[in-house]
This record gives sequence, structure tokens and C-alpha cells, in this order.
Amino acid sequence: MEGERKKPFFEKHVKPLFMVLLFLLLLLFVFNLFSMLSITNEMEQQAAKAREEARPAVLQTVLIRAPDSCEKCSHEELLSLVQSFNVTEERMVEAADAGEFITKYKLTQLPVLLIFGELEKTKLNLEQREDALLAARARPPYFDLQERRVRGLVEATLIQAASCPKCFDLGKVVDALGMELVLSKVTTLRQEEAEGLIQKYGLVKLPTLVLSSEAKVYKDFAEAWKSFGVIADDGSFVLTEQNPPYREVLTGKTRGLVGITYITDRGCGECYNVTLHKEVLEGRFGIVLVAERVLDLKEADALILTYNITSVPTIILSPEIKDYNLDSVLAQVGTFEKDGSYVFRLVEVFGAYRDMMSGKVVAPEKDA
Repeated sequence: MEGERKKPFFEKHVKPLFMVLLFLLLLLFVFNLFSMLSITNEMEQQAAKAREEARPAVLQTVLIRAPDSCEKCSHEELLSLVQSFNVTEERMVEAADAGEFITKYKLTQLPVLLIFGELEKTKLNLEQREDALLAARARPPYFDLQERRVRGLVEATLIQAASCPKCFDLGKVVDALGMELVLSKVTTLRQEEAEGLIQKYGLVKLPTLVLSSEAKVYKDFAEAWKSFGVIADDGSFVLTEQNPPYREVLTGKTRGLVGITYITDRGCGECYNVTLHKEVLEGRFGIVLVAERVLDLKEADALILTYNITSVPTIILSPEIKDYNLDSVLAQVGTFEKDGSYVFRLVEVFGAYRDMMSGKVVAPEKDA
């Protein structure tokens, strides 16, 4: 028909195009929905995993107490290991009733805490035997099931030196050891009361300290003791490296009492205070000073010539200074003389001094 209008392409195919577009939109919606569901599912899984990881492990515990003879065998530290977990059942068993547990889990000491349940969630660094984690005391004392006795109770015997009021006070050492070891008994003996022990252990210096063989139960203590003493044939720990002053058993002589002579210059008002040396020697190095004397330049002429002293103020220490084993330290700031005396030379570290060669007062430059 010549009069009919020919439809444009778009108008002719609008319906099919619309259907295709609708189908594509539907596919996109389904894809997005699927993606959202997948993401939501993954997030839920991750959240569930996080909740599971955060959830405290569900545990059950059996605490086997030490016998009453072990008064210091506390089990509180063992119970603290599971405080952050969900402990649904707690049981306490006396040593006399624990035969089945001792046999099954091959226990060697008490107290011990057996932990059951979700062990993999605890992440506790404990040994696992059978279906349980075993928690024992990290440090003595404890009850040894094989020897049937308490281990780690250390007896200390302090042997004093006769007629030595200035001798080193080992009571401070005992106090320090009491923080590392459980001291069940501390006995103090006078020198005359300890002749048997002096002979038995070949003691040459007093005061000294003897610890019972139970000290070996403490991990690493025996190795550390090598810096201070020896382990005798009977297992006792014997202190042999005493700090001065101490008394020699064979000679009866007190070692470590150091005489000091201060050489000063009364005419030098700006020179450093020579008594500063005393603060350093006693405070930093623990040196016991005796027979102190202060000499002015004119009074010290003989000493200045004998030791070739070129700077004052300074000090001279008696040969007993060698009892302190500080040679390597002192040699950096002074000299040991032929007669054993020690002369301090590096005076500028203390402040202004007089140069004996020029007669002038030298004031060391201060660091900027």
C-alpha cells in the first residue's frame, strides 16, 4: 500500500530491545544478589571464626595438692594459669587420694594441676600427657613423689669472723638469697663455734656462707654460684669469693682495710675538694677506708718526691687496696707504686688543681 508509512527501525524493534534490556537487568540483579549473599556469607563465616577464636576455652581442672608436710608448696600460681578461661568444673584431690592420677599421668612432683577440655584453644606452653596438660610449680619447693620428701628448702649457715667489726656484712647476702631461694633455716655461728666446718670445707676467709645441697634444685643456681664459690663434695654450696674486708683464717689478719692520705693545697681556694675521693671510693666501690690523714703540700714533701707527684690535690692509698681486685679500673686513673701504694693521677676529672711543675692553678675546660 503506497499510502502506508514505513516504521523506523527503533520503533519496529523497540519491544524486542526492551525485553533484552530487561533480561540483562535481571541477570545483573541476580549476579549482584549472588555476590552480596556470597560476601555476606563470607563475612558471617569470618565473624563466626573470630567469635570462636575469641571465645575462652572450656576447661575442666584437677588440682592435686602437695602433702601437708610441704607447707610452702603453694598451688595458687597454678590456678592462676586458667583464670582467663571458662572453667566449668574444678576438682581438688589430696595427695593421699591421687594414686590413679599419679600413675596414669606419670607425675613426679606435687602440687600439679591437670587441665582437660579444649586444650588446643588454651595456647598454654605446657606439657601434654594423655588427654591433659600438666602444670607444675615453676620454682621449688615441691614434694618429690619419687624421693617422698620436700625439695628446695635450703638451710644457710653464716660463719662470722672473730674480732672483725669492719668485716663485710654477709647478712645482706642472706637477705638477697632469700628472694631467690626458700631459706628454711638460717644459723649464725661464731668462728670458734665453726671449727668443724672450717676444717671440713678448708675455709681460708671469714665471714663466709654455707648453703645446704638443696640449693641445687633451683634451676641455673649452681652455674651462677661458680662466680661466688664452690660446691663441696657433700653438695653444699660454700662461699669462697668474699668481698673485703675479711679475716684470713691462717694468719688472723684482716684484709681490705685501706689507709688513705689526702694531699691538699690550702693556698688553692679554687682547687677541688680532695675529700670527694672518699665519696667515690666508699660509695661506688665499697672500699673501707681507715687511718685517714690530711697533709698540706709542705707536710707532704717527702711523699711528693717519693711518688713523683706533679698535680695536687690527690690521694695515696695503702697497698691493701689490692685486696679489692680493682687494679684494672684504678690503673686507668692512677699508678701502683713499687711499695704497693696507689697514687691517683688523673686529677683533672675532679676539677681545678695546681700543676707542681709550673706552680699554676689549672681549671679544666668544661664541655660545651
